[in-house]
Amino acid sequence: MARSQLNIKIDPELLQRVKAHATRQGKTVTEFVAETLMEAVAEEKVASIEERLARIEKHLGLDI
Repeated sequence: MARSQLNIKIDPELLQRVKAHATRQGKTVTEFVAETLMEAVAEEKVASIEERLARIEKHLGLDI
C-alpha cells in the first residue's frame, strides 16, 4: 500500500492525549489517527439523514 505523509499543527496537550489514547489501545499514533480519519469519512458517505437522526435520537435516549 502506498503511503503519504500528512503534517498538521495541533496543540501540544492534544498531541499528548492522542499519544496516550493510542498507547492504551495498543496502537501507534499513526495507526490511531489513520483509523479515526477512516471512520470519520466512512460515516459521512454511508449514513443517510434518517440514519444519522436515528443515531442522534438513540444517543439522546429518545429512541422509544
